[in-house]
Amino acid sequence: MVNIMTPLNNIKNIDNFIKAGAEEFYMGFYDVEWERQFGNFSDLNRMSGFGLEANKYSFCEIEKIMSEINRKGKKLFITFNATTYTDRQLCHLETYFYKLAENNVDGIIISSPAVLLIAKKYGIKCIASTMCGIYNSQILKFYNDLGVDRIIFPRDISLYNIEKIVRANPNIEYEIFIMRNGCVFSDSHCLGQHRKEYGSLCMNIRRAKKYIFTTKNEFKIQHDMELTDMLYCNRFHIFTCGLCSIYALMKINISALKIVGRSDDYNNLYTDITLVKTNIKIAESCNTEEEYLENMCFPPNRDIACKCGLSCYYPESRFN
Repeated sequence: MVNIMTPLNNIKNIDNFIKAGAEEFYMGFYDVEWERQFGNFSDLNRMSGFGLEANKYSFCEIEKIMSEINRKGKKLFITFNATTYTDRQLCHLETYFYKLAENNVDGIIISSPAVLLIAKKYGIKCIASTMCGIYNSQILKFYNDLGVDRIIFPRDISLYNIEKIVRANPNIEYEIFIMRNGCVFSDSHCLGQHRKEYGSLCMNIRRAKKYIFTTKNEFKIQHDMELTDMLYCNRFHIFTCGLCSIYALMKINISALKIVGRSDDYNNLYTDITLVKTNIKIAESCNTEEEYLENMCFPPNRDIACKCGLSCYYPESRFN
């Protein structure tokens, strides 16, 4: 059984998302006290820089939302996956964890061993985010020994390596990205911040004016450079999708398929949930991966997204 994990930035969407197929939710929160103590550029999670657009609710409101989702028989995970935390910030996190444990939180998404060790003091289930960079069984063992219950694989890991790790370590839950918001870099090696202002290296590159220089005035060289630039800025991980890989991922017992986009539009998220759920049902009825690939449903922007594997989370499913 594989679950669909969905971002939640508006509680009005809960019932519709559940009807579409969502079983698990994740969200962040804002705290004016955190900002007062540590400043505007000190993130609680990787989307703090988007403010209320990505973290619409306060911590007190989060506690009520947890209860509502639990009543519906679903799970909610809270994000504490900022790039880094100071010692003072780690102490402040403990005030949240105490209350989350009192409210029987389903779990938190963490970015570092320091956050994990504090959360485990309160018996809170921890999911190691992509910020932990779990690319092999050795890194997995490090976090598992500390008490991690589930890991999120990096966006840029291959299906081959995912299967290799899962087969070698069957007694842990695994979560992978399936739809939306790819990244051209590795989260665990990124020191930038996700903000609307300039801050993250990926957005600087995408927004910057392009000037191509070469000492050789040759058509082929200039053509290749311009084509590479065009593909990178207009095709590479603009809209990212892993629908083709669902059959393979289900065969290796992945626990959750994650839709990304805490600040994204409701209609897009709803469409993604529906697509993933539909393809899970198709995969369940198929006997081979080839049969699944012949019968699966594609994203609505297939004419752009499904070209050359440039917007694929796992391009090897189609592009060997």
